[in-house]
Amino acid sequence: MAPSRSRFYEASGLIKSVERKANGYRDYAPDTEWMLEIITGAQAQGEARDGRTLAREAYFVEFARDIQTVAKMPVMVTGGIRRPVAERVVQSGVNMVGIGTALANMAVVKYQLGKLSRAKKPDPRISPLRALILQQVAMGFRTRQYRRWVEKGSM
Repeated sequence: MAPSRSRFYEASGLIKSVERKANGYRDYAPDTEWMLEIITGAQAQGEARDGRTLAREAYFVEFARDIQTVAKMPVMVTGGIRRPVAERVVQSGVNMVGIGTALANMAVVKYQLGKLSRAKKPDPRISPLRALILQQVAMGFRTRQYRRWVEKGSM
């Protein structure tokens, strides 16, 4: 990698700057080398990025790697990570990458199917956020109803 690239990544905050060795080369930690591989791999596959996009992707990837050391459940990274970067992240051991949009859209699908099941017309203007909130409120209501039913039955 050209020295100008590593200086750019250091200045952007994507990687931590390190002191030069006696021979003038930088000696990066393994985590930093891994991040550089992700960045350069994404760029080599035609995924040009500005510093902010790279910083965002780097944040999510580093967070996932850190949390994975203590998490006892699968780790999922979202945040607009493109396919070449996502593939590298999965290869590093993160369980799922970049499915946030799919999850948000599933709330819309569930909302529209619910309307159709009640013989109502679907609403093409429903936002994923509104669909998700309505879904969560309905689930909370049904949960409270179920708890009351269980309490009555156990008395």
